[in-house]
Amino acid sequence: DATKANQGTTELRQMEQSAAAAGTEISTDMILDWLSREHSILRNYGHISQYVDLFHPAKPGDHEVFPMKIGEKSLSRKHLKLQDEDDYQVKMASFDPETVKEVVRTHIDVQLSANYRIDDVTIRETVNGQLLAGVYRRIMAPVYYESSNTQLTLVYARLIQPFLPA
Repeated sequence: DATKANQGTTELRQMEQSAAAAGTEISTDMILDWLSREHSILRNYGHISQYVDLFHPAKPGDHEVFPMKIGEKSLSRKHLKLQDEDDYQVKMASFDPETVKEVVRTHIDVQLSANYRIDDVTIRETVNGQLLAGVYRRIMAPVYYESSNTQLTLVYARLIQPFLPA
């Protein structure tokens, strides 16, 4: 029955919003549930918006990716110590060129496949003279604004295994 389904969706959304408001970490499942429930349309995502980054879609031939919005509590903002979206470009320019190529390639793949992907990614880069090393779980998904049909790439990442000093 459609009424019960809508009520269940509303209850799930309220639980997620309450968890986010209480400072509970957003989970991978919460992001996947939101993508499924909202059909990758950027709506009803206030409770996760601080934790995700949104990028303009990468196309074959691109050599870098361009953020539209870096979430205030996203892993990239926190660990790259980003001040704003322009700072992302500066930090990425300091990465190993092969790492940058891989980032661009995965952004292109997500847009071309029109499906989300989940990867465990190992990173070991020097940023601002400090080693940034660990393993993070990344969800990438093509998303869009319903009103304008503007396509973007959503990225959510969560640190799952920091490297320990040798």
